[in-house]
Amino acid sequence: MNTWLGSVRNRLQLARTRAQLLNLTEEQLRDVGLTREQAWQEASTPPWRGGPGIVGALRNHTTSAKNGVNIVNGGHVIDAA
Repeated sequence: MNTWLGSVRNRLQLARTRAQLLNLTEEQLRDVGLTREQAWQEASTPPWRGGPGIVGALRNHTTSAKNGVNIVNGGHVIDAA
Protein backbone atom coordinates (compact mmCIF):
# COMPACT_ATOMS: atom_id res chain seq x y z
CA MET A 1 0.00 0.00 0.00
CA ASN A 2 2.82 2.39 0.79
CA THR A 3 4.14 2.05 -2.77
CA TRP A 4 0.67 2.70 -4.17
CA LEU A 5 0.24 5.84 -2.06
CA GLY A 6 3.67 7.08 -3.11
CA SER A 7 2.74 6.56 -6.75
CA VAL A 8 -0.47 8.54 -6.32
CA ARG A 9 1.43 11.38 -4.63
CA ASN A 10 4.01 11.43 -7.42
CA ARG A 11 1.30 11.59 -10.09
CA LEU A 12 -0.51 14.42 -8.29
CA GLN A 13 2.75 16.36 -8.01
CA LEU A 14 3.39 15.72 -11.71
CA ALA A 15 -0.04 17.15 -12.57
CA ARG A 16 0.64 20.27 -10.46
CA THR A 17 4.06 20.71 -12.04
CA ARG A 18 2.66 20.38 -15.54
CA ALA A 19 -0.02 22.97 -14.75
CA GLN A 20 2.68 25.37 -13.53
CA LEU A 21 4.10 25.48 -17.06
CA LEU A 22 1.06 27.53 -18.08
CA ASN A 23 2.07 30.28 -15.65
CA LEU A 24 5.42 30.90 -17.34
CA THR A 25 5.93 33.93 -19.57
CA GLU A 26 7.14 33.58 -23.15
CA GLU A 27 10.62 34.64 -22.04
CA GLN A 28 10.67 32.05 -19.26
CA LEU A 29 9.50 29.34 -21.65
CA ARG A 30 12.30 30.30 -24.05
CA ASP A 31 14.78 30.09 -21.18
CA VAL A 32 13.84 26.46 -20.57
CA GLY A 33 13.61 25.64 -24.27
CA LEU A 34 9.83 25.35 -24.64
CA THR A 35 7.21 26.90 -26.85
CA ARG A 36 3.76 27.88 -25.58
CA GLU A 37 2.34 25.00 -27.62
CA GLN A 38 4.67 22.49 -25.92
CA ALA A 39 3.71 23.87 -22.51
CA TRP A 40 -0.01 23.47 -23.32
CA GLN A 41 0.55 19.96 -24.63
CA GLU A 42 2.46 18.93 -21.51
CA ALA A 43 -0.06 20.59 -19.17
CA SER A 44 -2.96 18.82 -20.84
CA THR A 45 -1.37 15.37 -20.46
CA PRO A 46 -3.17 13.39 -17.74
CA PRO A 47 -0.89 12.39 -14.84
CA TRP A 48 -1.55 8.70 -15.40
CA ARG A 49 -0.34 8.87 -19.01
CA GLY A 50 3.31 8.20 -19.59
CA GLY A 51 6.30 9.48 -17.71
CA PRO A 52 7.23 13.01 -16.80
CA GLY A 53 7.73 14.10 -20.45
CA ILE A 54 8.98 17.67 -20.75
CA VAL A 55 8.88 18.09 -16.98
CA GLY A 56 11.40 15.26 -16.69
CA ALA A 57 13.63 16.90 -19.27
CA LEU A 58 13.66 20.02 -17.10
CA ARG A 59 14.62 18.05 -14.00
CA ASN A 60 18.06 19.58 -13.47
CA HIS A 61 17.60 22.76 -15.46
CA THR A 62 17.73 26.13 -13.74
CA THR A 63 17.38 29.56 -15.24
CA SER A 64 18.59 32.95 -14.24
CA ALA A 65 17.00 34.45 -11.14
CA LYS A 66 16.52 37.73 -13.02
CA ASN A 67 13.83 36.02 -15.12
CA GLY A 68 11.97 34.86 -12.02
CA VAL A 69 12.10 31.15 -12.78
CA ASN A 70 13.92 28.44 -10.97
CA ILE A 71 13.28 24.86 -11.97
CA VAL A 72 14.80 22.64 -9.36
CA ASN A 73 13.83 19.90 -6.95
CA GLY A 74 13.06 17.08 -9.34
CA GLY A 75 11.62 19.25 -12.11
CA HIS A 76 9.13 21.17 -10.00
CA VAL A 77 8.66 24.76 -11.10
CA ILE A 78 9.30 27.12 -8.22
CA ASP A 79 8.80 30.91 -8.21
CA ALA A 80 7.36 30.97 -11.72
CA ALA A 81 5.81 34.40 -11.37
